[in-house]
Parts: sequence; C-alpha cells; structure tokens
Amino acid sequence: MSIDLGELNWLAVVVAAVAAYVLGAVYYMALAKPWMAAAKLTREQIEGSDNKTAYGLAALASVIGAVVLAILVQATGAADAAEGLLVGLIVGIIVTGVGQIPNYAFQYRGAKLFVIDAGYPLLQMLLGGAILGGWQ
Repeated sequence: MSIDLGELNWLAVVVAAVAAYVLGAVYYMALAKPWMAAAKLTREQIEGSDNKTAYGLAALASVIGAVVLAILVQATGAADAAEGLLVGLIVGIIVTGVGQIPNYAFQYRGAKLFVIDAGYPLLQMLLGGAILGGWQ
C-alpha cells in the first residue's frame, strides 16, 4: 500500500469537506426537533451555548474526515464514484457502528439519539466517498 499526499485531488477534498459540512447543517436542521428531544436539550440551551466553537469543530471534523477518506480512497485504488461509495460505506459503518454503539450503550443515551447521530457521519462518508472516488 502506498500513500502519496501529493497525488490526492485536493480540490475534490475541499469539495468533499464543504459538502459534508453543508450536509450536516441540512441534516440536523431537518431533524432538529427529534434530535433535541432525544438529546434532552432545549432550544434555549442550544441558543445559549458557544455555537462558534461547535461550528468550528464541525468544520474541522469535515476537513479531517475528507482528508482521511481521500487517503483511504487512494490506498484502496477506488477508481470511480461507486468504488468510492463503497469505501465511504465501510468507513461510515466503522465510525458510526463500531465506534459509537458501545458509547451510546454505556452512556444510556438511547437508540433514537444514536440513529440520528449515526446517520450523519454515515451519509457524510457515503457522499465524500462518491465525490473522492468519482473525481479522479
């Protein structure tokens, strides 16, 4: 396996990162009420919090996710959008399932919150994989 950061399509990485960030905004706006209920948060708590930090960290996570996914797409030799989508699916399952199920279980956070929170990174990796695999 060979990783060459100079060979990454950095424009595709930027597009994948921006797409992931926008997807997150649309996703959580659409699911705001059920998410707040499942997370046991009120609109007042959210509006009174440090949203600049949260949005900044979300943007940073989108960039890191796009870079790592681009490296994995390159390393696996994914040559088109469908193959990139498959890489994104595998990464999404690992990140959301393997990584988060024990956390939610031991924190007693509930299945509804898990499904909502797990849906976004899974979709993020699918979208990013398709962009990065298809834009060679």
